[in-house]
Amino acid sequence: MTRPILLLFAIIPLFLCLACSNPEVENEIRTLESKKTELEGQIQALQVQVDSLQKENKKMQDKLSALDMN
Repeated sequence: MTRPILLLFAIIPLFLCLACSNPEVENEIRTLESKKTELEGQIQALQVQVDSLQKENKKMQDKLSALDMN
C-alpha cells in the first residue's frame, strides 16, 4: 500500500511542473540567460583590461619610485 502512495507523491509534482509551464515565461528565461551569458563575457573582457591596467600602474609606480630622490 505504501508503494502506490509513494509513487503518487512522486508523480504529482511532475504533473504540477508540467501544468505550470508557460511559453512566454520560458522565452523570457531564455532571453535573460542569453543576456547573462553576454554580460559574463563582457565582465571577463573587462577583467582582463583591469588586470592589464593594474600591471601598467605597478610598472609606472616602480619607475616613479626609482626617480624619487628622497
